[in-house]
This record gives sequence, C-alpha cells and structure tokens, in this order.
Amino acid sequence: MENKNIYDCLIIGAGPAGLTAAIYAQRAGLKCLIIEKDTPGGKMSKTAIIENYPGFKTIKGYEISLNMLNQAKETGVIYLYGEVTSVNKKDNIFELTIEGEESVYGKTVIVATGMKEKKIGAPGEEKFYGNGVSYCAICDGVLFRGKEVAVVGGGNSAFEESIYLSELANKVYLIHRNEKFRAEQKIIDKVKAIPKIELITNSVIKSVNGDKQVTGITVSNVIDNTEREIKLDGVFVFIGYNPETDFIDNKIIDVDNNFIVANQDMETKTPGLFSAGDVIQKKFRQISTAVSDGTIAALNIKKYIEDNF
Repeated sequence: MENKNIYDCLIIGAGPAGLTAAIYAQRAGLKCLIIEKDTPGGKMSKTAIIENYPGFKTIKGYEISLNMLNQAKETGVIYLYGEVTSVNKKDNIFELTIEGEESVYGKTVIVATGMKEKKIGAPGEEKFYGNGVSYCAICDGVLFRGKEVAVVGGGNSAFEESIYLSELANKVYLIHRNEKFRAEQKIIDKVKAIPKIELITNSVIKSVNGDKQVTGITVSNVIDNTEREIKLDGVFVFIGYNPETDFIDNKIIDVDNNFIVANQDMETKTPGLFSAGDVIQKKFRQISTAVSDGTIAALNIKKYIEDNF
C-alpha cells in the first residue's frame, strides 16, 4: 500500500456536518475523500424550505446542499458515491470497505452519516413505497399536483412539508398521534391558517390502502378507537429518524441508543476516529449544530495528524 493511496481524512456522509468538515480539512492542507451513499446534503437536501439557517431568510434545501457540495469540491475534496460497509483500523491506518468498490485508506475518519427515516409500521407502507408512500416532499411532491395527500408527524419537518405540499396538492391531511405538536409555534400557526390543510389529531394510520397505487388510508383515533377511511393519493411520513450506525462495529465506538458517543472535540473512543452531526449523541440536531460539529472535527483532525504522523 503506497502512501499516495492513504488520505489524511476519510469522511463518511455528505450532509452539512460532513461537507463542512471536508471544506475545513481541505483548506487546512489535508487530503480528503468524502463518501456518500445517497443524496449530497442528507436530510437538508430533502427539505423544501429552510428558514432558520443564519445568513438566509429563506432558502431551498437542495440549493444550500448544492452550494455546500460545490464549495467542498472547489477546495479539492474528492467525492465518491458509495456505501461504506465496515470501518477497521490496523497499524494506525483506517480501512473503509465500500460496497462494489475497492477499499480506501486514511489516517483519520469522520463518521457523519446522519439518520434514516423512521417508518410508521402500518400495513401497506412498505408495499406502496415509491407508489404513493414517500419520505421526501421535495423529491415527490410534484407527482401529487392537484391530488390529495396525508402527512404524518408533529414536528417541524411534518409542518414545513405540509406547507410545501399545500402549494401543489388540492388537500393535505396532517395526522398526529396526539394534540400537542413538537413544531415551533410560528410554523403551527402558519399551517392552521392554510385552508387546504386539515389537522387530524389523536390519530394514527392503521393501514395504507390500494392495489397498485395508494388509494386511501384507514385512520384510527387513539382515544376512542373509532376508524375513519380517507380517500387520497399519497402519504408522506415525517415521524423522526434513527442514526445510521449499523455498519460500524461497536468495538471501535461507544453508542447510546445507537447514537455514537463523541466528546466535545468530536473524538470517539478510538484515536483518529471522529464523528459529527446528527449521528452523535447530543441534545440538539439542527443544520447549524451539524456545521459546528464538522468544523470542530476537522480542526481537531489537523492537530491529531500533526501529533501522530
């Protein structure tokens, strides 16, 4: 293995944490490779409108994702599309196994894989994925122009995507399992002011119905167990996420509820292995906090390499 094949920093995940880390590390003179198995930007790219990122009163999620990706590439960061299946360390060098590709090697690694969407677990959800069931309004909303859809969830994402879908669909049912919402009050008030959006609280989807495509849902009230059939064309699910850590052996990381445990310097228990963004155990998960994590990880990697190589 020749030295030219060993990167200073391997970054798994091209969300805001990973892209920020790549920009800072490359600008610090480190040779970086960033690996992403899905869409650059992560959840950020699948968010219709972002209104709480400093410097932008409002910006589309895919736009800020593309801006970050292009900025990283312009600094010299190498981008690779692929799925990392394992992380190993031998003789102070990390090896990442990538499905269908040759392994890559680095002096350090940043795990910034973020989270994947939670499922509601109702019959028909898996069957109609891609045929009426979606987890991304910005990706699939245009397919439901002039139709009727349901949104499931009670947080900012569910409310923001309901607003976005109301600009396309004729009707949006926003379904939540209780009467209290996790979304910010400003967004809740905005949704309540849109006539196209109907709030259905204290309710869950019991089944997603249809033949080849979604034709409706069965909604069950969690208080009195009454059921309601709603005819519609699509279901958008925004009920939270699980961390993407399945590919990492717990021998080299500590986890808390599957979230990676990292200290204030973004270091894990394995020297040279860092983590940043939504995948780590922390209280707040925002684009701004992910950017902060990525910055801290990159600057500490610079020092780690100076001290160890």
